[in-house]
Amino acid sequence: MTRYLADTHIALWLLDTPERLSPAQRDVLESDATVFLSTASLWEIAIKASLGKLNPPLLIAESFEDLGFDTLPIEPRHIELVKVLPFVKDHRDPFDRMLIAQAMVERLPILTADARFRDYDLHVI
Repeated sequence: MTRYLADTHIALWLLDTPERLSPAQRDVLESDATVFLSTASLWEIAIKASLGKLNPPLLIAESFEDLGFDTLPIEPRHIELVKVLPFVKDHRDPFDRMLIAQAMVERLPILTADARFRDYDLHVI
């Protein structure tokens, strides 16, 4: 079975504004593929909610599980890659860097609209 990692905004778009998804992203999300949402994304959503920048569902993790996402926990091997991951074009967002590391370690294509992800050795959809 094919597996993917979704960037945080992809999960949020699926929840609130699915029309923003590209046709390729929509195809993956509607398929029987396993699509992971990182614990880092759940953490990012919680932080942005606490700052008043997002109004996510009350039960964040459960809501995304209901949408079909599997949770990808942060593991020590992901953290080790972040430690040596280059700062390509000064890309310093810690959540993005964790997602990039997870996608690389787990060899997962990543669903994102963030063009900066293409600067890394990743399959971006």
